[in-house]
Amino acid sequence: MHRQMMTTTILLLTAALAGTARAQDPAPERVPLPTATAEAPKGIRVARGAFMAFRGEYPNTTVARLKADLTAAVQASDAAKTLAKDLGLSDQAARQAISASMPNGGTRILVALTLAKDTPDSRKAALKCLDDLTERVVPDIVQRWADQSNRQPLLALAQAVDEHRKVLEVATASATQQRHEVRDAAKVLDPSPDAVRGAASRLDLEKQRISLELAGQSARQKALEERVAKLSDAATARLAKDPIADELQKIVELRADEAATSEKMYKSGTMTQAELRAAQARAAEAKARLLERRETVSKASGTDLLGDLNKELITLTITIAENEARLRYIDEQIAGLSRALELVDGLDQRQAAAARARRQLDEAETQYQSLARQISTNPNFAVSLQWSETDVEPAGAPAQPHGNGGGGLFGGQQGGH
Repeated sequence: MHRQMMTTTILLLTAALAGTARAQDPAPERVPLPTATAEAPKGIRVARGAFMAFRGEYPNTTVARLKADLTAAVQASDAAKTLAKDLGLSDQAARQAISASMPNGGTRILVALTLAKDTPDSRKAALKCLDDLTERVVPDIVQRWADQSNRQPLLALAQAVDEHRKVLEVATASATQQRHEVRDAAKVLDPSPDAVRGAASRLDLEKQRISLELAGQSARQKALEERVAKLSDAATARLAKDPIADELQKIVELRADEAATSEKMYKSGTMTQAELRAAQARAAEAKARLLERRETVSKASGTDLLGDLNKELITLTITIAENEARLRYIDEQIAGLSRALELVDGLDQRQAAAARARRQLDEAETQYQSLARQISTNPNFAVSLQWSETDVEPAGAPAQPHGNGGGGLFGGQQGGH
């Protein structure tokens, strides 16, 4: 009923203004419009409004952005450029002729064109421009605004994902640095806390084993040295108290003197070479008998055992030196592992922090993907436009009442959420 009354009012106004129109003037495309008169052309204002129907919560915080986007979009549109071309206006004049506003608290949209001249061409161009703006430009901006409003929670989640990713990068870098410090201190390929603790435990057990062996080997070495010393003293004492060896020693000395005298006589020509050799043979025989006696006395004194003990003592000394070297190496390794053990607790904490950051990032990414699917299939907020009839009036004239009982395009309380 309201729409019929609005249309009737516009038709009556058009008929009154078109009394002097020429019969051959073409009829307007949308609404019967008055034709130009013989009087001086006056300005004209052509406007069309839309009621915004919403589904979901109205995003009041972003209405200002929608207003700015509407103004910028309609003035920079191809429709504005076409209007300038059709009417011979500059681009700036065409942009200034177009306006987009949101009266009634931001729940309505009003698109208006104000032209300096009211001619059939200007009306035709204005209606064409208004159609382009209300059928394509404004709906695109409103839909983009609705999409951005729906994506606000998604943007917040995307920011949370980025923050969690940065936290994960920092935590991972910190854990990696700590692992390098542990590896350098422990000198192990695997710097994990369990591996370091296991290596330290094994080395400690090995150190205890080698230390125990060294304790026994040192005691055995000392005992062998004492035994060898006693056997050596006993053998020396027995050899010193052997009367047979003493007599044999005297014979050796006499035979040695005899051999020396025979050599002098041989050189002087008073002794033959055979006699010299016989004297030397008797000296060698006496010395051999003395050595045999000493060997016999030595065996009786335990010199065979002394030889075996000396061999064992030499082997044991080498073994002790080897174990001492191994023990020094283990001590160096344990010192490094001790420093590493001071770091592994921090490594545990940093690895745990990195694991928590990874879980939080995974959860945030899952929430982001879920919300993105929901928005693409069933957005929480939607808006539709219900355009009113076109309003044509002289530029600067007060808004004419329509059938809704109010003034102008949005004088009444039509539409709503």
